[in-house]
Amino acid sequence: TRFDAQVSLSAVKDNQGNVVGVATIVRDITDRKHAQQVQAQLAAIVESSNDAIYSRGLDGIIISWNRAAEHMFGWTAAEAIGQPAGILTPPDQRGKFPVIERVMRGENPAPFETIRVRKDGLRFDAHVSLSGIKDDSGRIVAIAVIVRNI
Repeated sequence: TRFDAQVSLSAVKDNQGNVVGVATIVRDITDRKHAQQVQAQLAAIVESSNDAIYSRGLDGIIISWNRAAEHMFGWTAAEAIGQPAGILTPPDQRGKFPVIERVMRGENPAPFETIRVRKDGLRFDAHVSLSGIKDDSGRIVAIAVIVRNI
């Protein structure tokens, strides 16, 4: 059976320093390769979506931004990443959102309609879905946001 492998070779030397053999370590990396392929496919889906998809840390700072977000909001990824997600909400509507707090508690709230604002100040009606992003131990470490201009 063929499988993806990582191979490490090391020279085996005698007491005089002469190479007398080779030690070989072979690691099966099939699962890692599969996980990388799945991750690449998911990234391609996010990048090809017509919906704005971004993530924000629990501190509210934008940490990822797809191409559709660039088109919808007018901010490039380089401009948006590192900014507070509040830049996407009209100034008169900024503040605490109970729905964010629900996601941080691990709940999966229903999508909702709201107003969002572009870099140029233009407001638009939006359908927003939020979900928690969990680490390996199941803790919410960030929030995924999907925005559709309606």
